[in-house]
Amino acid sequence: VLIKNRKALRTKSVKKLVQSVNPKYVWLLSGAPVSRLYDDMWAQLNILDPNRFSSYWRFAEKYCYVEQSQWGWQVIGNRPDAAERLKEDLEDIYFARTQEQVLDLPEWIFDDLHIRMGKEQDKIYGQMEDKFIAELGDGQVLLAPNVLAQMMRLVQLASNPILVGGKDTSTKWDAVEEILEYEKLPVIIWTNFVKTAELLQKKLETKYRVGILTGESKSEDRQSTVDKFQQGELDVIIAHPGVGKFGFTLTAAKTAIYLERGFSGDNYYQSLHRIRRIGTTERPHVIHLISDRMNGTGTVDRVIDKILKSRVENVKMLTQGELKSIFEEVKNG
Repeated sequence: VLIKNRKALRTKSVKKLVQSVNPKYVWLLSGAPVSRLYDDMWAQLNILDPNRFSSYWRFAEKYCYVEQSQWGWQVIGNRPDAAERLKEDLEDIYFARTQEQVLDLPEWIFDDLHIRMGKEQDKIYGQMEDKFIAELGDGQVLLAPNVLAQMMRLVQLASNPILVGGKDTSTKWDAVEEILEYEKLPVIIWTNFVKTAELLQKKLETKYRVGILTGESKSEDRQSTVDKFQQGELDVIIAHPGVGKFGFTLTAAKTAIYLERGFSGDNYYQSLHRIRRIGTTERPHVIHLISDRMNGTGTVDRVIDKILKSRVENVKMLTQGELKSIFEEVKNG
């Protein structure tokens, strides 16, 4: 999972270590061999057999669509038959088994809850979407200087304007409190922003025993929080996927609520599998909260949902052999 980026220092360090030690065997273990596209596999394969997998672009062109733009060559998508060809071509070096093949685990229960924004939240979101600028009230103005900044602001505004200095007005945050009234505890609430976790903790701790796992959490406190959750001493953990996706077992959770999600396939896929693993005894209920505009059209939440589902399918096709079309248009309404 951590050595998919061929340019990353970590990847280069692992390659250098393998070359210097020259071990008889090297095993690379991953629950998700790709994050976005199948070119993610090249860095891993290059470490295992640098002579056979010497050219990144030759590998990318074989299994992905590649095009040249003003910024250079770019990988833009997987070829439709790439998953099956990869498994055939790599049968001597790549071995995959799914949870379903090796464990008898309860099936998931997935629900997508579309929640329409309130009037004020919808107005601010619409301004940012249309004009790259939004009025937050009291003379405050939120500006996005480019598209990347705009996307981040839209994710924040689709959650709650308070994240960018606006008012605390969010039907999605209200929905979390309602869901906790009838869902089985304990619950994990996955958030994309530290500020969300901190503010939501204050809202919920008057009624529930709440723990928090974010980048601000001290390393020595993280395992303690997980242990309390697993032992039934906490009702709710509010966690950032970047912190909670590796190493932690959270099988005590009966419900996982995705209040916010980013574009990282690794963050989503790995966090999802914290609750369904050895030790899971009940069907995990996973709830995706998706903000919609007041008129029913989609927001950036819907775009993220489509992207993450396609990335999960990429992994499934490499491990299960289920060849499905993953190129879907994001539709409004």
